[in-house]
Amino acid sequence: MSKTIFRRFLLSLLTIILICTLTFFVMHIIPGGPFQQKKLSDVTREALNERYHLNEPLITQYFLYLKGLLKGDLGVSITDGRSINEIIRLSFPISCKLGLAAVSLALIAGTVFGTLAAYQKGKFLDKLILFLSTFTTAIPSFVLSILLLFVFCVKLKWFPIWSIHSPSYVLPVLALSMYPMAYTTRLARTSMLEALGQDYIRTAKAKGLSSGKVLFRHALRNSLIPIITFAGPEIAYIVTGSMVVESIFNIAGIGSSFVTAITARDYTMIMATTLLLAILMVIMNLICDILYQVIDPRIRYD
Repeated sequence: MSKTIFRRFLLSLLTIILICTLTFFVMHIIPGGPFQQKKLSDVTREALNERYHLNEPLITQYFLYLKGLLKGDLGVSITDGRSINEIIRLSFPISCKLGLAAVSLALIAGTVFGTLAAYQKGKFLDKLILFLSTFTTAIPSFVLSILLLFVFCVKLKWFPIWSIHSPSYVLPVLALSMYPMAYTTRLARTSMLEALGQDYIRTAKAKGLSSGKVLFRHALRNSLIPIITFAGPEIAYIVTGSMVVESIFNIAGIGSSFVTAITARDYTMIMATTLLLAILMVIMNLICDILYQVIDPRIRYD
């Protein structure tokens, strides 16, 4: 097990380096630059390019970035001149709190709803849950965010509009969690139906175990692997990629900073966000690999 994790770690490290390299070169190959669309004099533009080493050859810029990265320095934002480390230190905890709350709600509620739908297969509750989950997956997150903001903040005034001084995570968490909750519901239902048709479930029922024990102790545990497979990357995406929801609710998280960086061609901020997403994705995949064996000891990687 330890050798397998070590090999996965080395492969993950290679993956991060590859993503970092591809992002860097593709980003610089695209025509244009952070200062070309601004009304600046040629002298000012040349001074800015020199300050951020954009006048250097591309391969030199790449090795300068790697040199700073090895020292833990992610560079300086071209947009506002602040350190990327400082921006992440201030904005990432907000996105992390928002994303983890949304993922927790989505996974717990989705698993419960999917389990109930499978247990009530073909009945009214099953059809209702399937309809609601299908309907929810068809609504884009930005539409749902605007709808929640308009109804509960503007019209009903049940929640304040989000601000750093009076943060209200209820509506952003709901907007972020609806799609993964609906997807988890359908995934849990399908996986649970497959588990309920296995021989060990019929054996458990023949032994006289209650429906609750059969459903949650035996069937649910063996149907969690597809949910875990989905949950790993989803956590990384929501924590770092909640840019639309953060922009609508005016949340100063890492997602809104990424949107600003793309529009401003802020190379260092784009690199930092991509690198952060890659690291989170690798970590979550490693955790998923470990959880597979915890849930089902029959799984072996050697």
